[in-house]
Parts: sequence; C-alpha cells; structure tokens
Amino acid sequence: KAFLTGFSGHFLVTDGYAGYNSVQGVTHVGCWSHSRRYFDEAVKAAGGKGKKPKATEGLEFCNRLFQLEKRWTDLSPEERKTKRCLESKPILEAFLAWLQETQSLVVPKSHLGKAITYCLNQWEPLNAFLLDGRLPIDNNASERSIKPFVMARKNFLFSNTAKGAKASAITF
Repeated sequence: KAFLTGFSGHFLVTDGYAGYNSVQGVTHVGCWSHSRRYFDEAVKAAGGKGKKPKATEGLEFCNRLFQLEKRWTDLSPEERKTKRCLESKPILEAFLAWLQETQSLVVPKSHLGKAITYCLNQWEPLNAFLLDGRLPIDNNASERSIKPFVMARKNFLFSNTAKGAKASAITF
C-alpha cells in the first residue's frame, strides 16, 4: 500500500482492508479500482440478458472518474486538484445519491449490493483523492510493486527443504 508524505499531510492509500484502520495520524485514501471492480463483477454476474443491468450505472460513474484522471496525467498537482474539485466532485455527488437510492432496491448480499455497501462504507476515503492533486485515484502502482513478493511467497511454499527455500529467497 502506498504511503505518501506531503506538505499538506500524510496519506495512506489503501484498498479498504480493515487492518489499516489502526494506522493513526494519516488520511486514508480509498482505491477506486477496487470500487470499480465490484461493479464490474456485478455487471458480469447479472449477465447480458436483454436490458442493461443496474450495476452498469455504478460502473459508468467509476469509469467517468478514471477517464477524467487519464486526461489530467500531465497536469501539475495544483491543476489536478482544481480539476478534480470542478469536474470529479459533481460526479461523486451524483454517484453518492445513486448509491443511496439504489441501496434500498437491491439485495444486500447480491453482487450489486456488495458493490454499493463497499462504496458507502469507504465513501470518505474514496473522496480523499480530492484533497491533494498528488494523490492517486487508486493504489494500482503500489499493488504492482508488491506483486513479485506475493508471487515469490507463494512459490516458496513449494520448496522441498529449508535450504532450498533460503536459496530461492536469496536469488529473489
């Protein structure tokens, strides 16, 4: 997970894992990729039987945020923060209204219900990217950076001996 230190404070960019809640003195920043993934899974679970699944609406809100961020990659942090406040914030406000309205229409344990619950439970951290233009909208970069360690850890489980595991770890 990414830990960023800045002039305006300390930020911890996470995926909503409750274990990070004990980290004090930081502003928790949520991951929009995780939110988007929940809606994507809900769309897939609904299937393509005729009309557009309701989950598609949630996915479209997430996609709009990512499309804006993609347009702003070359902006300075100050310019990005301004753009976020002007363009992303209204999308977030509309999305929150949609989440609250739709929550009462869906089964909580359904894929869409879980996507909505995740977003509502993470709403404050998910909006924290508005606070500083240096903050990422997701934690994909930090997850990519730890992926080799996670894969290696899984591979080390299958070492035949402690000596073999140590050799693999040294090589890694």
